[in-house]
Amino acid sequence: MWFESQCGLPSNLLGCLPIGLSQVHRSKSSSGFRIRLALDADPDRTTLKSLSVRANHPGAPSLLPHTHRLCAIIMAVPVAAAVGLAQVFAPDVVQKGIAGVVSAFDFSSMNVNDSSSDDYLHCDLAPSFGKLKKESLNAMDRELKVMITGTMRSLRKAREAHSGPLEWKTVMETLMQNTLIEPFENEISRSDKIIKEGTNFFKFDGSPDRSIVEEVNSWFVNFISDQDVLESTSIDINVVGRIVAQTGATVRSFETLFYKKEQHQKTLVDIGILRFPDIDRPYFQVYRIQLTAWSSSERITFVQTDKNGIIGQYNSRKFRPRKSVMDRIAGPTLDKAAEEALEYLPK
Repeated sequence: MWFESQCGLPSNLLGCLPIGLSQVHRSKSSSGFRIRLALDADPDRTTLKSLSVRANHPGAPSLLPHTHRLCAIIMAVPVAAAVGLAQVFAPDVVQKGIAGVVSAFDFSSMNVNDSSSDDYLHCDLAPSFGKLKKESLNAMDRELKVMITGTMRSLRKAREAHSGPLEWKTVMETLMQNTLIEPFENEISRSDKIIKEGTNFFKFDGSPDRSIVEEVNSWFVNFISDQDVLESTSIDINVVGRIVAQTGATVRSFETLFYKKEQHQKTLVDIGILRFPDIDRPYFQVYRIQLTAWSSSERITFVQTDKNGIIGQYNSRKFRPRKSVMDRIAGPTLDKAAEEALEYLPK
């Protein structure tokens, strides 16, 4: 015997399914219940309207209110974006944006005594939209819209194939193999470091000296040399201050490890960004920023030489539509792909 009930959801809950479709998810609990969820989206493509629940057990009616609450919790993830983003990027990145992830990260929670720990600020790939919004997308060339759709489709397939987040190498391989886009301009791959001799520059109690933070921030801005990248990641002087503080804590922890001549390092930041095209920058840009705390000590007889600092690695590549391929695609196919690009924008 089947029981069915309806429960409405708050109007501000956003759908986490391909919008415009009525989909069914089936699951079986340990007690043998089969739950059927039918999810319907409003025509405005932004609101999950209702869900229906069925259970093939005589005791189901008494459990339906609890099931409703559980389903509402599952579906009420505050994803302020279309489903397409959730199929490519991690949920917290889709919800907060890379700026939110960076600003919320607590560097002081890192284990400074374990250089192999993965508790650093880490994001394999996050979207950045610049000035791109629904209105501006409509004004963009069809080829740019198709490029967005084709790129997101290829990244989604790669993520499904790897059953999880995409490593930088996989991201670059996927983009290079995408026939709808082509790289242009030279690839950027550079490293730099701010290293200080002695033991006092990064060693301090409490908050780091303002002059130290400003010096490191100036180094970082010059190292990246791209204002759009700096604004997209929100790695500003406040975040740099926290990075400097964590570098100091890491350097202090290294002191107990030195014997004769040794070097030690610990990753602080490793983030990858996919910058979407907009009116001002009509191309994809993918880039990666890595920051590592580094310390070296050398003892020769009674003389000790210490060096401490931060090492940076920056990689970037730009991609534009491959016109030779776009010209061979039928118009209706291009139109359909261009329309799909809307699904990959934040609301």
